[in-house]
Amino acid sequence: CHQNATGAIESNRRWRHAVAAAAGMVTAAGLSVLAYRHGRFFLRRRRAIRQLQLWCSAGPAKEPVVDFEVPISHGTGEEEPELDCVEVPVGLLFECDRLRTTVCEKLRLADEEEATLVHALKPVFAAATDEDGELGGDGDNLMVHLPWIDLAALAQLTYWYDRRPRCEDEVP
Repeated sequence: CHQNATGAIESNRRWRHAVAAAAGMVTAAGLSVLAYRHGRFFLRRRRAIRQLQLWCSAGPAKEPVVDFEVPISHGTGEEEPELDCVEVPVGLLFECDRLRTTVCEKLRLADEEEATLVHALKPVFAAATDEDGELGGDGDNLMVHLPWIDLAALAQLTYWYDRRPRCEDEVP
């Protein structure tokens, strides 16, 4: 009887070790998947930041642009407003949440992550450059309609962006 009890305890101990080993393998697999996803997210975000810095490195005048079609004035609302186009530097998209959200909606992006938007804008800007890499090639710029802001307000916003102090412009 003593030997049967010892065998049952040993069998129970083996079973617990097997369950613990299986749980450890499942945990390790889960941690591996988590690390892989986090690593991919981190690398994608880092590439997007690097691309955005590259686009913005030469200053607002050299940045790729998105065309925004805006009403010249909102008027009385009875007639269709006259529209005009304003070129907005890409850096301003990442400074202004409403502009960024509107562009994400236009491009039908699933989320509004900066990395997702940068990834979506790369082919748009590549099509708008010539063979020397300068803007103004045969490709069309992205055109976004903004009914909620008028020409004067968007022009003022781009004026601020063009002339705002940047880190390298500030005197210590």
